[in-house]
Amino acid sequence: YLLWPLAYSLSMDQTARGVPRVPPIDDQSCAVGSLCTINNAEINYAKEYGKGFSPTLIALRAPPEGKELSPEAAGFVDDYLTGGRKCNFIFKYKAGARGADGKINTYTVTAQPVLWEKGVKSFFMDQTGAIHWTSQNRSPRLSDPPFPSPCRRRPNMSGSMCKP
Repeated sequence: YLLWPLAYSLSMDQTARGVPRVPPIDDQSCAVGSLCTINNAEINYAKEYGKGFSPTLIALRAPPEGKELSPEAAGFVDDYLTGGRKCNFIFKYKAGARGADGKINTYTVTAQPVLWEKGVKSFFMDQTGAIHWTSQNRSPRLSDPPFPSPCRRRPNMSGSMCKP
């Protein structure tokens, strides 16, 4: 009983100092929601700029103050997520090769916890919006089990978007 206050104090001290921590379930939900946000942003990016999907996650961020929206700063995603880190997860985006038409028609995104611990999930998503997960300490992949995704397919678009 006497150790609990000390453990709690140390935990709070680590959080206050910005020391990475194992993501709780809320952070895992945030990671999945962030994947949906990226998927929705990519669909909008493709429609807005006619170049297919974005070449980088950074291209989805807002432009600097006073600058106009552009393919390099489309304004669809917040700076935390385009920076590759949000809700104690690290996001890695990889655009597919350009097709004969010059468009990027595929992409993948992974979301892995900053600190892995047994029971914490990592997630994989591609341009279909389908999310896959693993609870192993490795990069998630398409062959992992499907996650019941909050993203859904839109019949009039190639891809999907988050539920409203």
